[in-house]
Amino acid sequence: MDFALFDPLGGNARGNRGRPPEPDYVCLNDMARLMVRDPTLSKTDAAWTVVRPKAGRRGAKPSHKSSVARLVRKWREHPWVFRNFQKHHERKVKTILDGAARMTLSLKFSGVTRRSEFDVLFFSQFPLCWEVCDDPRVVKAADEVWKKCSPAS
Repeated sequence: MDFALFDPLGGNARGNRGRPPEPDYVCLNDMARLMVRDPTLSKTDAAWTVVRPKAGRRGAKPSHKSSVARLVRKWREHPWVFRNFQKHHERKVKTILDGAARMTLSLKFSGVTRRSEFDVLFFSQFPLCWEVCDDPRVVKAADEVWKKCSPAS
């Protein structure tokens, strides 16, 4: 008897076409976020950071080493998670860099006098890109726009 008839999704209960199970998917995304922000971080270090208990939890024991090994294994099985996260990160940075070039004139006429006001106006233009605001390229672009539209210029 052909049991494939009863299992059209091929053993994958949710049928999400090669994606890891939901809890692992969240952890792998967190690992990718950490590794994009700090390229020197190893897979194992990122996995330990992801599975460690939150600070201040009473009696919290660190997650078992096997979960770290499982995440590293899943990382090898699903390399596209990191690539996708990297692409999203780069796209958000590019959005801010492209927008920064176009915003100089409007910010110059907005009457901004303090850097804190400028930061609010500048970064509120990109509400979907908050997680890349500390990227060095974005900070440099914001500094250049501030130099062009600050009252001292």
